[in-house]
Amino acid sequence: RFEPQRNDPLLNSYSRVMELAWLANTDIKTVMSLDAAMNYISKYASKSEQNAPAFPELLK
Repeated sequence: RFEPQRNDPLLNSYSRVMELAWLANTDIKTVMSLDAAMNYISKYASKSEQNAPAFPELLK
């Protein structure tokens, strides 16, 4: 059984229940202030979406 270091700064905080329900990678962080929440929301809403290659392109 793989047991990663719990204090590794590159290891995401996650919820096992949320991962089982969502079936995807999750990253849980506590927002400690209204400013931090507004900063996160504005960064998330304004980030550009990267286009993935079309499926036939992946097969080449």
